[in-house]
Amino acid sequence: MNSEEWKDIPGYEGRYQASSLGRIRSLDCIVIRSDGRKHTVKGRIMKMPPLQSGHLHLNLRTNGITKSALVHVLVLTTFVGSCPPGMECCHENDIPSDNSLGNLSWGTRKKNMEDRRRNGKLVVGENATGARLTSIMVREIRERVSGGETQTAVGIDFGISNSQICLIVNRKAWVHVY
Repeated sequence: MNSEEWKDIPGYEGRYQASSLGRIRSLDCIVIRSDGRKHTVKGRIMKMPPLQSGHLHLNLRTNGITKSALVHVLVLTTFVGSCPPGMECCHENDIPSDNSLGNLSWGTRKKNMEDRRRNGKLVVGENATGARLTSIMVREIRERVSGGETQTAVGIDFGISNSQICLIVNRKAWVHVY
């Protein structure tokens, strides 16, 4: 097992830390009660419930303000730095609950989709929710248009728009079908 390294989360220094294994902990702190007495709150590893997407999140509190945060963003920001413009957090193995530093990187949306495709997590074609065509239908569309039929006529037969036929024929849609 890799050794675990802890670092202060930027903006929450001295209050919360992120670990290289993807865990978050609060640190011991002194709280002043309403009656003026001081009370020490012991730090702990925090619970990180999953969202519907499977990504883990938690609430961080400082100066009386509570903010919801995604664990993968906290880990990457803590160890690598802020998200560069036009980038997003990528899970290399596409397991949204795996927030270990070695599994995370800043990358483009395109890289994130390529990772999903490589890992078999990208739903495409007839497996996509609401798909109106199948791979067999897409092949037939391409054959009929290459055989001389108009895109409009083929679109009418399949109940899809001329622009969608154009995307299919030019391999801008259904690119995985040959």
